[in-house]
Amino acid sequence: TSMVPYNECSETSGFPDGFRYRGMNWAAQVSAIGELVSLPVVVLVTIMAQPRLQYAMAMDGILPPVFAAVDSLGNLTEGTRIAGIVMIATATLVPFTYLNDLISAGILL
Repeated sequence: TSMVPYNECSETSGFPDGFRYRGMNWAAQVSAIGELVSLPVVVLVTIMAQPRLQYAMAMDGILPPVFAAVDSLGNLTEGTRIAGIVMIATATLVPFTYLNDLISAGILL
């Protein structure tokens, strides 16, 4: 964003450090709070949408039929369970910095 010379850009906190570099500490704080609030919201929305996305993919034949299994109340229990186990395993085994980068890249796609 041309706020900071390229070789001085922060890899972990780009916008807040850019605002600090320009002497705008209040904007750095707002930006840092925005990062803290937005990342969990993005993860929550991703987790909530995952079973329905898997359902649609299973109905198209891209995923196994177990992801399209619906119980008597219309819930996708098996798909939700499988997605939850995969997300728990990923969150447990992959360092947060890598997860943060993957989430950011996924948003850009």
